[in-house]
Amino acid sequence: MVDAKPESGCAMDGKNNLNSPINKIIEQYKTPLHIVDRNKIQGNCRGFMRAFQGNYVCVDFFYSYKTNSAPAILEVIHDEGFGAEVVSGFELELALRLGVKPERIIFNGPAKTAFEIEKAIDLGIKLINLDSPDELTIVSDLADKIRKKVSLGLRIRSAYDKTAHFGFPSYFNELTPFLERIKASKYLDLKALHLHQGTDIRKVTPYLKAVKRAARLLYAIKKTFGTEIEFLDLGGGLGIATARHVNYLERILRMVSPYEPRIKDVIQLGYFSSKICTSLNDEFRKFGLKLPRLFLEPGRAIIADAQDLFLSVVRIKGKTVIVNGGALSFALPLRSELHDVDVLGKECLPRREYYKVCGNLCASSDIFFDHARLPSIEKGDIMIIKGTGAYFNSLSSNFSFPLPAVVMLEDGIRGKLIRRREGFEDMVATDITNSKLL
Repeated sequence: MVDAKPESGCAMDGKNNLNSPINKIIEQYKTPLHIVDRNKIQGNCRGFMRAFQGNYVCVDFFYSYKTNSAPAILEVIHDEGFGAEVVSGFELELALRLGVKPERIIFNGPAKTAFEIEKAIDLGIKLINLDSPDELTIVSDLADKIRKKVSLGLRIRSAYDKTAHFGFPSYFNELTPFLERIKASKYLDLKALHLHQGTDIRKVTPYLKAVKRAARLLYAIKKTFGTEIEFLDLGGGLGIATARHVNYLERILRMVSPYEPRIKDVIQLGYFSSKICTSLNDEFRKFGLKLPRLFLEPGRAIIADAQDLFLSVVRIKGKTVIVNGGALSFALPLRSELHDVDVLGKECLPRREYYKVCGNLCASSDIFFDHARLPSIEKGDIMIIKGTGAYFNSLSSNFSFPLPAVVMLEDGIRGKLIRRREGFEDMVATDITNSKLL
């Protein structure tokens, strides 16, 4: 959550402190507005690195660009020593323009184009994680054409998220034909296995199972092909304490009743890193393998709780309130995630009322919360949807209304505009028409 200096808290009578940093930022930039906390991002990055580097010497961190790709946010994360994990040509170009060196970039994704792959090969990025046999063919053909060595990883299908459509088969006999193709190539260099397990993972078990699977596969690869793979990429996917995914039944219950699912416990980073690193040591030594360099690709764990969304109450109809932003356009993750919501300046007041919170879009499904338990709400109140750093910006659209501004809270005191609010010209900038009015 955005953590302003103490004077920003509510008074015991629930009155909003108009001189607080948050209120000053809202007064200057208006709502709807995202506020992201630089200190929180830095603390999350340092905590993640400290937890792992204390348990495992050879570890590198690559931030998941898709989670939140606001350039000013990325700059903060890169300044903390993280590389870039990208899944598109746009994200690859963005990383380069932000000064990220090619050897600090990993390229993932299920549908990389030949143009994107050729650019990545030409740049000599750290790793291209292949997702399918088709990609292997494209990379092989391009490497032969360019005559340049390519560092590759193979994404292995998750045993945790069995519905996912990503990656190669997880059994060695099924992988063998692809490994043979790589081994036979003059320019393909298999450097890594990529075992991203899914999202919102709240137990260490899937990661420990992934380490065991990796060790068995790498032993078979070494025994059969004489190749000892250098990197193990465990991806990201860690659940966080401020939000969680809700299942289908919970979504139905939330719509029809004041059901309040609990945000379940999460893995503590110290415990997580200790278990992972112990497992790496045990499993790889058991098979006589050299310990790999560990790659991690956190996204949600770095940015989710560092940003909040602020919206103004513009209409009240009984126990239905309408705010000045769209749930479908600014808060799409709420369709499948549980987030806390509060009222600025009334955080200390008891939550005795249930409200249906709707957006400003002309769509019946534009609903933030069907039954939000809140203090008594008045027109003009500022609602806070907490922990919106992960995927809220990435999945936003300018459906009927411009995208909101994003402001970075610096040192808990002052706000710095890092993405201006869209205007009409921005919204029609890519349109082509015969009308001279645009």
